[in-house]
Amino acid sequence: MLKMVYDHFFFHWYFNDIFAGMMILALSNLFILIGKQFRLYMFTFKVMMLVTFMVGLFWEYITPLYLRSSVTDPIDIIAYMFGGGLYWLTMKYVMKK
Repeated sequence: MLKMVYDHFFFHWYFNDIFAGMMILALSNLFILIGKQFRLYMFTFKVMMLVTFMVGLFWEYITPLYLRSSVTDPIDIIAYMFGGGLYWLTMKYVMKK
């Protein structure tokens, strides 16, 4: 929806990637909690950056091998990791309250 409102390259190319970085961590942690696999819960910055980096590598370099409409953009990996960093900051803030 923001793509229709704002005609800026950021919203067309990178906003979804940043959001994806946040959501992959949030949903992973949610499923970890639901499954009561507490030892797998991601709460450190280092782990979150590693997970978003690995997911980004897969999406950007493996997915184009089997999905013709997918293209490689290495900057997207940075956007995924930035989203992961925003999730970490959000969780750090929320946990303090």
